[in-house]
Amino acid sequence: MGAGASGRGAVSRPRYPVFLDLRGKPVLVVGAGRVAERKIRGLLECGARVRVVAPGAAEGVRGFAEAGAVEWVRRGFAPEDLDGMVLAFVATSDPAVNREAAAEAAARGVWANVADDPEGSPVHVPAVWRQGDVAVAVSTAGASPELAAWLRDRIAQALPRRLGDLAEFVRRVRQMAQPGAVSRLLAEGVADDLARGDRAGAERKAAAVLSGPGRQG
Repeated sequence: MGAGASGRGAVSRPRYPVFLDLRGKPVLVVGAGRVAERKIRGLLECGARVRVVAPGAAEGVRGFAEAGAVEWVRRGFAPEDLDGMVLAFVATSDPAVNREAAAEAAARGVWANVADDPEGSPVHVPAVWRQGDVAVAVSTAGASPELAAWLRDRIAQALPRRLGDLAEFVRRVRQMAQPGAVSRLLAEGVADDLARGDRAGAERKAAAVLSGPGRQG
């Protein structure tokens, strides 16, 4: 086996994980096939203002455009498409177009995810599991999207149920208590209470924490 298979292969540079607030922000998607459709769907869920540039489009992308959810520019990529964009996703079936769009994005200082060049892409999109305000993101630095998805699913199986409810619950407690209150609540097993639907038990523990030492007021 080669060096990579034996575990001695080159290790890519560490990437800084971050979640972006894209509500109302202009994002360019170059391409409108199945891969681009998945990117667009995720961007719309996050409230981005999406412009798609492609001469043709998959059925799902056409549906987004017909519903007014995205702006579809029906032609090939042009460098000026990047003007004013905060982020770009490049996902056409033409490697030459992808290279051109990636180079133009880099020259203009626009962060870009390039579907067919994970090693050279400055932005990686992780495999994500969501429930309410809780999100778990897994990245392999472009080594394997399949591995990232597998890890995401394994992690999700190990997580408590109703994490969205838990996030909402501790957000409220945090607003009313001093720092450390949420940690005390979690140590008391409030996550398990909510996971089995015992909201009353969780509320009792929250009341005890809020009325104890260190409360605000």
